[in-house]
Amino acid sequence: MEELLLCVGHLQKELPPEFLPLLEATEKALRQDLDYLRSVASAPLSPEQKGQDQGQGP
Repeated sequence: MEELLLCVGHLQKELPPEFLPLLEATEKALRQDLDYLRSVASAPLSPEQKGQDQGQGP
């Protein structure tokens, strides 16, 4: 995900200024997704989630 943010930053420098609003919106969405993924990755798993991870889901 971080690599995508680097690409967006590069595109902001290389593309015409007309693309800037789209690239800024894309960067914002990617950062929100990254924050969410980091929060989910750091959250402990419930017993139900642990069972699903081991192929023992309902």
